[in-house]
Amino acid sequence: MIPFVWENYDKNNTYKIDEWQRIFTFEDFKDKAMKLRDELFFQKKLEEYRDNYKQVLLTEEQYFKEFSIMINKIIKRI
Repeated sequence: MIPFVWENYDKNNTYKIDEWQRIFTFEDFKDKAMKLRDELFFQKKLEEYRDNYKQVLLTEEQYFKEFSIMINKIIKRI
């Protein structure tokens, strides 16, 4: 799946959003979605965006640790 974002979502580019992923109109979305029907183009974009997200997203273990910290803080308040 290729994620698209609306206009200035994540304008500070925390998630390494490529400009091609930004959508400004329905026509813009439609044109880009139609381009993804080309299997080679789709695979190229998919690989590119997966590589981008790997650079900024936490690993499963890191998410677990973050979640554990947050849940423990909540439990301590109860």
